[in-house]
Amino acid sequence: MTALDFFVDVVIRGMVLGVGAGDPPDEMAKVLGSGYVEDLRRTTLRRDYGLVEFSWTKGRDGTAWRPGGFVVQVHRLTALPVTTPFDRYGSFDQRLRFDELARTVAALHRLEEITREADGPTYRRYWLADPQTVILVVADSADGRLSAGDVWSIAVPSTAAGRPDARSQAIDDQLAHMLRLSDTDRADWLQRNQPAAAHVNWWLALLRTLDRKINKADRPIQVRADWVRLKLWLLRWTSDQGVFNAYEHAQRMAYFRAMLKDLDIDPRALVPSADEIVRDCLAAIPVSLDEVALVDHPSALRQLNRSQMWASRQAKNLINAAQYNLDDVGPFWDLTKPIGTPPGAEREHRGSSSGWAVDRPG
Repeated sequence: MTALDFFVDVVIRGMVLGVGAGDPPDEMAKVLGSGYVEDLRRTTLRRDYGLVEFSWTKGRDGTAWRPGGFVVQVHRLTALPVTTPFDRYGSFDQRLRFDELARTVAALHRLEEITREADGPTYRRYWLADPQTVILVVADSADGRLSAGDVWSIAVPSTAAGRPDARSQAIDDQLAHMLRLSDTDRADWLQRNQPAAAHVNWWLALLRTLDRKINKADRPIQVRADWVRLKLWLLRWTSDQGVFNAYEHAQRMAYFRAMLKDLDIDPRALVPSADEIVRDCLAAIPVSLDEVALVDHPSALRQLNRSQMWASRQAKNLINAAQYNLDDVGPFWDLTKPIGTPPGAEREHRGSSSGWAVDRPG
């Protein structure tokens, strides 16, 4: 084994000597030994092995330590000797050239540049989609120790909850990667990396981060449009995969289109029409028009069961979401007809078992 093998293992496998970002402190100590400096606080734990730092976090409930990932501090090679257990790879040079590392990794995997605004012009950031390893490369010699093209650090995030700033960076990296992929490759990557559908927080974080990117006014309009297209694709994909149900999907699409209008981004070429969005909101209402609970006074709410209250709340939320797009809906909408009523036909039945929506006369 060589020092280059060590770094390649970290990048490709996301592991150090067989342990990785998901392992607890006790398991880490069994493999790497006790030769670390520990920084223990109430909710955070960091163990520094010199070349590698591991971190964990603990919730306020005081439960077990949750992994927060690890960082190989490559830049320390200029000042610190490599000690046990990493010396089993042999001698380490004081610098690791990115082109040498990338050439070896590229034989099996593709590294992509995902440089962030905060990195430039000092660093360039590269990412390996699986296992989401981040390589930080010096772009402008910082303190005379390293030159442009030297690797500064290699970070492997944890798939579990870690530090908020680490999670935010990981989400930025994931979105930058997805933006460059085709629809097919994007779906394949998500199938491999998404958490269980029940854990929607990951998806919510992705969508919120996309909103921030779209809302950033100093971005060129074409860049913002690319983020809009990615969010639209994600909204549709999550609906198809059952991450969000029809009720949640219709609301998100309605508010998304309204947000674009508020930002003076013309949504017509990017998202479904207002007619389609309003129709989907109304079609997602879980009760027929006759079944919507109406009350004359708040005290009457006590007469409703939980199912009635929840269905009526959903109906209200969907109608509110649809209203944000009504200004762009075509004229002469008839709100009295259930789905499928032929233009001009008289209404014979109120509502339908699948919900109700509107038809526009021909």
